[in-house]
Amino acid sequence: MIPIDLKTLYGDKYKITLDPAAKLERGGRHDPWQYVLPCRYGEIYPFNDRQLAIMVIGSKKVTELKWDGFHLHQDADGEAVFLFTLDRFDEVAKMAKAKMKKRISAAHLRKLQDGAAAYRKTG
Repeated sequence: MIPIDLKTLYGDKYKITLDPAAKLERGGRHDPWQYVLPCRYGEIYPFNDRQLAIMVIGSKKVTELKWDGFHLHQDADGEAVFLFTLDRFDEVAKMAKAKMKKRISAAHLRKLQDGAAAYRKTG
């Protein structure tokens, strides 16, 4: 079974990281099972070839997701795991406040490069 590849689907917009266990496994750094999308209220990760999972931390968000019709897969004190399909990704990412990639404009990039060049000349 090949999991949903978070990096391929959402890597251009969201910050995709590796599960800490990926460093320990051979080939783990390139394994789609190891990709994680960190969020303010938990993290999104592949569950199987058709679904993603979100581990939600904080009882208020857990309650919110329960009421929105998400499938509760695992429940614990103060955290829970919900399963969802790709068609609900945007909704979940917004609710969990998924971490976005930082973007800068071309003008800002030029300004930074000019400042760095000036510093190298004086330094």
